Amino acid sequence: MKKLFILLASVAVVLTLALSVGCEKPDTEGDFNVEPVGDTIKQDTAGASVNFEFVLKNNTDDNLTLSLDLPQDLQELPTNWWGSICDTLCYLLPHEVDVPAKGSHEGLHVDIQSDTLGTEGKVVLEVTGGEEVDSQTFILRIEE
Repeated sequence: MKKLFILLASVAVVLTLALSVGCEKPDTEGDFNVEPVGDTIKQDTAGASVNFEFVLKNNTDDNLTLSLDLPQDLQELPTNWWGSICDTLCYLLPHEVDVPAKGSHEGLHVDIQSDTLGTEGKVVLEVTGGEEVDSQTFILRIEE
């Protein structure tokens, strides 16, 4: 009976910890956030161009100018693959956007262009505002 009680108590502690970790709210303590819209890992055919949408959220009472970049040292792309930051146009990097106070900037996406060679590519979007940096990773996998 004592072993059963210890087992049940252990299970209760593990479940409580698992539920509390899974229920955490998104980090909104910084001045801004990068929030993906949809999946951050996608699968498509070789040669495909795949868009990963995201929203920039301003958590302050002031307008923010944010710098968006895809730093080469953070990318893991096969030869002849590349990434771009776009809305209706694709931009030279780094690219700056203005985000209104307590508002958001929508309609942006990271485009990963694949080639016939390679099976997976990873692009890291880095967003900088003042001293703060936020990043989001996007992965494209090629169907075999």
